[in-house]
Amino acid sequence: MLQKVFKDSYVKDLRDRVRAGIGLSSYSQEEFPYDKTMIGLIANLHQPNGLLEKMDFSDDLSSAKALYEAYPDMTPLLASNDSFWTYLTHVDLFTYVQQRWPKVIQGDADKTYIENHWFQGGNAFAQNTLSGLWWSVYCTIDENRGQERKYEITDFLFSRIHFRELSGTSLFRHKEAVIGIMEFLMENPELSDSYTKWRIRYIMKYFNQLGATKLLSYFNRDFFKSELEKKKGVLLHRTGEIEVEDNE
Repeated sequence: MLQKVFKDSYVKDLRDRVRAGIGLSSYSQEEFPYDKTMIGLIANLHQPNGLLEKMDFSDDLSSAKALYEAYPDMTPLLASNDSFWTYLTHVDLFTYVQQRWPKVIQGDADKTYIENHWFQGGNAFAQNTLSGLWWSVYCTIDENRGQERKYEITDFLFSRIHFRELSGTSLFRHKEAVIGIMEFLMENPELSDSYTKWRIRYIMKYFNQLGATKLLSYFNRDFFKSELEKKKGVLLHRTGEIEVEDNE
């Protein structure tokens, strides 16, 4: 069976209703009441069997791997499609999203909470329940490490909540950048302490600035590791917010 998807116009309608505070109680029901006439099919992408049962609302890492493995033929282009993810959050994996973000069940969810977790483009990319999980695996899985170690960087990314702040940046779509940054942090465990949050934000700021003068998508992981080696002294010894120095 081919994977179903919402029509783009219906996604806009659903989002507009949430933003207007209309029908928020629908998100607390056992099934989301959607318009079945607003469904399309995705060519060459098959709907996986048993995915909902593999998703664990208490374990983002295992859920991310299950979601990624469920769609082995997914392309980054399709993974950027709002309508695909919105269908999954509202239909196929609706129960999982409810359990992962239970304020809707408790009756405490406002329209911002629902938009952030059921739709693309919330306050942070990682906070969109499903797309953030898929991209976190896609950008860190490394088949070159062999079957037993291919998720080594993925495991490391999920080991610290602050590491996943990287997924809130455009840089996160560049697999080589993410792997390079994560490998640098793995090889320098002394940088993963109480100042991890500050260090991740410094790294993000540094590469954002560097991206103004270099097209970062052309560089491989070694470039990103090399750049961070230059800044290791700053990352190791500074313990507060500082401005990123001008790049040479």
